[in-house]
Parts: sequence; structure tokens; C-alpha cells
Amino acid sequence: MQQWGLDFWETFSPVVMRITVRTLLTIASIHNLSTQCIDFALAFSQANLDVNVFMGLPVSMTVDGGDTYKYVLRLNKSIYGLKQSSLNWVELLSGALQKKGRDFKPSQVDPCLFIRKDIVVPTYVDDVMIIGTTEQSISCFIKSLKEDL
Repeated sequence: MQQWGLDFWETFSPVVMRITVRTLLTIASIHNLSTQCIDFALAFSQANLDVNVFMGLPVSMTVDGGDTYKYVLRLNKSIYGLKQSSLNWVELLSGALQKKGRDFKPSQVDPCLFIRKDIVVPTYVDDVMIIGTTEQSISCFIKSLKEDL
């Protein structure tokens, strides 16, 4: 069982505001912009942990001698079910978007909206919508993002 202040400090994971999404979709429709949505598979397990977290062995795992209750695992990455998993993922995604070369800037009004000259990316935990001027710019962006995530 995780304890606040020992295993985690924050559980809040920011998400894009609904009005931001509605406004962006309206603008994309009016200006005939390209859009694409991505759901990152196993997103939480890609983010590193900033604290030591240990867990008992899964029931299905066997150990020579059969005494599985004597062993624990130290987690290197977040897993689904940890209190801080979504926040760790959002920090990883935010860092990847703001990395030098991609140069996205978070909006001052909605911190889950990342803006660049030719693309905007609203994020909702492990889901992102990409709105760009061309399909090619979106494809190049996705390809570069795959390198970091």
C-alpha cells in the first residue's frame, strides 16, 4: 500500500480543458486543417519513477524453493495502479514535446495545450490530438515523438 509523503506526493494529472478542445476542433474545421488522435499504448509504464517503490511478487510468478512471500520487486518504471503514474506520464510527455528541436510551448491559459508554429497538441493524460497545417507535418511530428516515447 502506498503512503502519501513516502511513496508519492502528488496524484493530480492535468488534462486539457473541454472548451479548448471544442475551440480547436472548430478552428480546424473552418480552416480545413489536418487532425489526428493518438492513444499511447502502455503509456504509464514508459515513465520513470522518482521514488523507490517495491511490490510483492505476482501470484503467477514462481521462485525456486516456492517461498514467493520472501521476495519483492523494485519498480524502475510506473505501472498502472500507482497513485503517481498518470502524473509521471504527463511529465514525460510534456518534456518530450518541449524538447529542443520540437520547440512546443505550453499555453499560458491551458497548460495541457502545446503550441508550435504549424501544430497544436492538446493532451488528455495518455491521449493526444494533433492539429496541423498538413498531414506531412503531423506525420513527421509523430515519427520524431516515437523516438522519445
